[in-house]
Amino acid sequence: MVIHAYLQASITDEDAKRARKRLTEFASQRKWKIASTSIENGSDVSHQRPVLFRLLSGCKPGDILLIGEIDSLARLNTDLWDRLRAEITARDVRIVSADLPTSWRMVSTEPDETHGVVIHAINSTVLDALATTARTRHQHRRLRQQQGIANAKTAGRYPGRPENTRRNEEIMAMLRDGRSWESIRHKTHCSSSTIARMAKRIREKPD
Repeated sequence: MVIHAYLQASITDEDAKRARKRLTEFASQRKWKIASTSIENGSDVSHQRPVLFRLLSGCKPGDILLIGEIDSLARLNTDLWDRLRAEITARDVRIVSADLPTSWRMVSTEPDETHGVVIHAINSTVLDALATTARTRHQHRRLRQQQGIANAKTAGRYPGRPENTRRNEEIMAMLRDGRSWESIRHKTHCSSSTIARMAKRIREKPD
């Protein structure tokens, strides 16, 4: 069993140093030896997590991924979380978080006939908790976005999607030339509803 520490920090070196110190002290108090430490910095934290996936690619079955907070793996979009869980499960990596005492048993439990069953149950619980948190975060983000748009529309500040003026002028020109809707769709890659709006615009304001 090898312990790999994974940390997240902002773009400053001081944040990374403090996070590393906290996790190192946490492991030392329990006499755990950290074999490697990987730090995800800056924008990578909230996007594709290249450092995390590179770390997992080198893990062997039974290795420990030690993190400071369970929430650090939940700040992912749904697709990235699904990919992460599949990688963790396929490699049989155990997640141990400093703020989740239940997970500590995956390092401290002494091997016996029930060891494998206990470890599997704990790790599944940790992954389920992460999945729930990730989904909740995603739903909250979407709700906040929808509420923000609704509030902006009410206040008259939300412009909506900008009109593709150049394309629409091309559609109207083809309509005036008597082109079929099918040929217009093929040429401009627009929907029938867009052509209908342009046809209505021509009727309302003919040249």
